[in-house]
Amino acid sequence: MLTTIPVSSMVTRSRIREFMVTRFSLEQYHSCSWTVSADRESADFLKALYPGDNYLPVIEREASHIKGENEAFMPMIMNKLTAMRESINQHGGTLFIDSDHIFTAELPLKLFSGAAVIASDHHIPRSVTTEKYGIYNVGMIFCRFTSFIDDWEWRCLERFDPDGLEQKPFELALIEGCLPYKVFSKGCNVGWWRHVHDKSFLDTLGFGDGKVYVAGEEVINFHVHSEKGVGRDIEEPFVELILKLLELSGKPQHADLKHFIKTTLER
Repeated sequence: MLTTIPVSSMVTRSRIREFMVTRFSLEQYHSCSWTVSADRESADFLKALYPGDNYLPVIEREASHIKGENEAFMPMIMNKLTAMRESINQHGGTLFIDSDHIFTAELPLKLFSGAAVIASDHHIPRSVTTEKYGIYNVGMIFCRFTSFIDDWEWRCLERFDPDGLEQKPFELALIEGCLPYKVFSKGCNVGWWRHVHDKSFLDTLGFGDGKVYVAGEEVINFHVHSEKGVGRDIEEPFVELILKLLELSGKPQHADLKHFIKTTLER
């Protein structure tokens, strides 16, 4: 059983405060050893706040596929894999998370035991969307082997144009590589996109006994841009509901987290 979790992530200047929320929320439940790919400015800023972390100042340019900056987006996003490799080499495995998560409970560490890779299902209907972008979301992955990271990177750079992003290549690296893998439960990596693909999704969220639930299962973490003016407008109702659930759950950690979110992101 892991005592300190090796965590890898990627941070750019527009995501620094969201990363601070991600880190704070996860470390309410676990001790973590962080390896983070970043641009030089972000790395220097965060190193002053968290001097024990391993920051890799490798990102040359921030880009967004939402804005159509695909040519620059793929080189930037490959730095996720740089952080993962470094963490695996140091610790024998890594939990990769994007810099826009809100953890509300402990990770299911028993699932990590013996796992080569753990993937996160998008939990949306199989469609042309999942055919293009993949059935798995790469904002939360556990991995033990750099050989898998190498295969995933090759598929990103050699087999797909930038519109395919990095998620479909990840799926094919799992399936075509014939690698035994596990999948996180629906309470993990609960993404804003579920609301887009299922208009009744927000109604499945609730609280009770100090927990937050989705469709009756405890939520481990939400995946959503929480800073106003940074995330997509469609994510805002999801964030507001999360803040309300944190308030109503009655769990002390949730109250502390809501306060941290509001003060850090000035919501």
